Amino acid sequence: MPTLRCAPPLCSWASPPPSDLLLVTVWRGSHSLMSVLHVLTCGCYSPGRGLSSSEDLPYNDEKLDSFPFFVLVILTEMVDAMKKVAELDVELTAEERNLLSGGYKNVIGARRASWRILSSIEQKEESRGNEMHVKWIKEYKQKIESELSRISNDIMTLVDEHLIPSTSAGESTVFYYKMKGDYYRYLAEFKTGIERKEAADLSMKAYETATTAAEADLPSTHPIRLGLALNFSVFYYEILNSPERACHLAKEAFDEAISELDTLNEESYKDSTLIMQLLRDNLTLWTSDIPEDGGDSNSYYRTLPFKKSYYRT
Repeated sequence: MPTLRCAPPLCSWASPPPSDLLLVTVWRGSHSLMSVLHVLTCGCYSPGRGLSSSEDLPYNDEKLDSFPFFVLVILTEMVDAMKKVAELDVELTAEERNLLSGGYKNVIGARRASWRILSSIEQKEESRGNEMHVKWIKEYKQKIESELSRISNDIMTLVDEHLIPSTSAGESTVFYYKMKGDYYRYLAEFKTGIERKEAADLSMKAYETATTAAEADLPSTHPIRLGLALNFSVFYYEILNSPERACHLAKEAFDEAISELDTLNEESYKDSTLIMQLLRDNLTLWTSDIPEDGGDSNSYYRTLPFKKSYYRT
């Protein structure tokens, strides 16, 4: 499976330490207070690289002494404030929706990044036969998974009990069902067995509901409709392991938007064209996973600049 395109690091002054010890030593102390440190660590240190001593830990750097916790407080306060607004059972404005969504995405995104890096290190340590290291990683992964479940269930309760019942606009309906699809997809990323299947089924159902509403109420160039197609196609590719269906959905959304690009208003032009670029980038990579036939309808996308990783949110 392709490597993940990570978000830009929040800091750039740190260089990877030379040692090959376990990266898990970075994450010590209260895991519930380390969200931003996870992001900083993922940005500053390469997967599989470790730290040689406590002096190498990023939060012992004077430049990082207070910044992570300052950012964490801001994110936590923003989520708490927007959660209270959502519980008022009033229809949120577009700005309020974005604040709520962005706050939760930042909070959960750090943990998703940590989980992926730890999974990569776990495989490496298993191949080396380092059973104690693997045990430590598994224990920490379980803590992260508990937080991922808690955050996902929290936002989905808000969506089901407050946000969807309070909305009347088609745009908001698409937005909230897309959120449900996203957060069930996040659960399916680490769940196993029956729990994974249940999360995947609920994600599929939410994405399909959002797609039906989007096709009825939003133009093909609308950023929310394009973002839905982007995330739904990632669901097909990553969760259902179906590059063909992922490519079909992404290509259809891209082509429909291209055909109506002239009607795009200036207000949403930047957002829409950015998502279209991401759809195209994913198609460039994903079509390489599909065996070529004589008359390949996806051949155009193979001629586009190749990306080593695909975009996912």
